[in-house]
Amino acid sequence: MMKKLAAGFRVVTFFLNNIALKYKLLMFFVCVLFFFIFTISYFTYSKSSEFVKAETSENNLLQLAATAKNIEYTLKNYNRVLNSLYIDNPFIKLLSDGQHAYDNPIDFYKAKMNIYDHIYTMLLPYDYNPKFKIYLINSTLEPDQDIFFSQEQLTSNDWFEEYPIEIRNSLKWSKAYKQNVRGVESYWISSYMPIRDSNDGSILAIVRLEFKIESLFEILERMTVKGKSKFILANSEGVILYSSEQELVTGNANEFEYLRSALNGNNGYYQTDLPASNNTVFYHKNEGTGWTLINIVSFDEIVSKTGYIRNYTALIAALSLVLALIITILYVRIVTKRIQILSAAMVRVGKGDFEITTGISGSDEIGQMNHVFLRMVMRTKNLIAQVHETEKEKYLLELKALQEQIKPHLLYNTLSAVHSMAHGIEAHEISKAIFHLTDFYKLTLSKGMDIIPIANELRHTNNYIEIIKIRFNEKYQFVQQIDPEIYDFRTPKLILQPFVENAIFHGFDCVLDREPVIELKAEKTNDAIVFYISDNGKGMDQGKIAEIYGDRCEGYAIKNIDSRLQLYYGFPYGVTIISKPDSGTVVTVKIPLLI
Repeated sequence: MMKKLAAGFRVVTFFLNNIALKYKLLMFFVCVLFFFIFTISYFTYSKSSEFVKAETSENNLLQLAATAKNIEYTLKNYNRVLNSLYIDNPFIKLLSDGQHAYDNPIDFYKAKMNIYDHIYTMLLPYDYNPKFKIYLINSTLEPDQDIFFSQEQLTSNDWFEEYPIEIRNSLKWSKAYKQNVRGVESYWISSYMPIRDSNDGSILAIVRLEFKIESLFEILERMTVKGKSKFILANSEGVILYSSEQELVTGNANEFEYLRSALNGNNGYYQTDLPASNNTVFYHKNEGTGWTLINIVSFDEIVSKTGYIRNYTALIAALSLVLALIITILYVRIVTKRIQILSAAMVRVGKGDFEITTGISGSDEIGQMNHVFLRMVMRTKNLIAQVHETEKEKYLLELKALQEQIKPHLLYNTLSAVHSMAHGIEAHEISKAIFHLTDFYKLTLSKGMDIIPIANELRHTNNYIEIIKIRFNEKYQFVQQIDPEIYDFRTPKLILQPFVENAIFHGFDCVLDREPVIELKAEKTNDAIVFYISDNGKGMDQGKIAEIYGDRCEGYAIKNIDSRLQLYYGFPYGVTIISKPDSGTVVTVKIPLLI
């Protein structure tokens, strides 16, 4: 186990040691931020959920109490409508005396219409649409099947027998019963009021008010969440007057064990696993009616009300994390930017570029490192400059020594004399060769100047090519592609001819299967002039190329030219050789634009 942990630690260490500093800082800050934001969000959600659950339970109780009061208030209003008719003298007179009490049918009809208007005016303010019926005991009145009905129509109903007229000295609401109205079955409840003669107390009529119980409890339907919450309304005997599940209506709530505690209490709530698991029963008993209103809510419904808290908390946590990441990224960029600048400057110095400025300010650790680094670069630059001057002087002395050995002035004058003699005896090939050789050494001298026009350097190389053509009888094919724009620019002398000479004497040694071709190209770029000397000879391997650039290289030309250009102009100017065995060689000479 310990070995596995140690191996895992080594893998993590290796990973961290090989990624950029800014990513290390980002990883650290992200882990810390995620931990704290997740912890805070979790506890915030937990506490908020508990609060919402408690508030939901209290709100359910308050809503039940308000609904029960609303039901009681509505029933009392209906009671007032019935009681108002009990003491209405014109109404009682119409019922007791009948149509014979009026002088003519028109007066009776007006009295009857006044009763209609009186009843409908009393019912108009109410939201629900109850039915109002008057069952006539006095046989002198004729039923109109609108408001007035016969006594037989009252007594023929089964539900009437539950409440005999003799005991109805006070208003009482019936049990729920099913009734088919216009093809739609629904549950109704009703109440009766006997209207008595003020003289002998005999019953003149039975006034009945009935309404569809669903219309009275529409507010409950709006509160119900289908499949997760249901309502039950039971009277004082436990008979169910209303239920979200209609099959329970007219049953007795006492038959259900999980409802007994609600029927025996006043108000509150408790947990139960019936009729399904994890439910909460809220209940409230109305003192005025004795009815108990019960709300059975699944725990999922209560928890669902905390969903917005969860979503809101998750949203806030996500936004906080994103904002924190943005701030962290900006902070890390600010902190690591100077380190990246300093690192890039070190890489440039490592490649030989000492002309750098970091632009880093500040006196912190990074600022101090930058100050020390720039001082080191300056000292290194000065040391390299001193070395360059020393080497430059050394190569100039070697060049002067070489020129002194050649004695070019004497050789130039002698060749001029020989050229005149050959021309005089009409030895034209000899005269031509001596002419080119004379011009070759004339350009080599260049009046003692080391920097000459590119046109003169190309002319110097062409003189050498012409001499080679005469010597080898046109054995070699020379191809030139020169950009005319470069002629007026200047270059150190003697940087092209040695490479043409190497191609002739070393590039085609033992190569018999192809025509020797040597190509000289020159072009101008944005910041430099580039010469290409290529051949289709035998080429060389990388070891030979390294030997050419080495300190132990025999001869002076190639290494000397590269060193001279490096001394004059530094990186990235100089000589580059690209070659493979049996694939020819391409020599690139790069110099800056000099006027």
